[in-house]
Amino acid sequence: MAYGLAASKRSIRELIGYCTGGRPPDRADVGLLNGWRGRTVGAMLEELLAGRRAIRVESLQGERLIRLVSFDDGPAT
Repeated sequence: MAYGLAASKRSIRELIGYCTGGRPPDRADVGLLNGWRGRTVGAMLEELLAGRRAIRVESLQGERLIRLVSFDDGPAT
């Protein structure tokens, strides 16, 4: 899926700014954390930025698979 269908570059930057302690200071002002985008894309990106998930690229029979991996014990080191 093309990221532009769910988020703009600006909204991704806004989410990164929020998750790293920058701006905007209010969660309600972060478009990717609200509505359908928040439920489908924002929650996953927020977990990635917090280190609770990672993206793993695997090879299976010549195909590349992208998987989201959860860390049960907190961020990876």
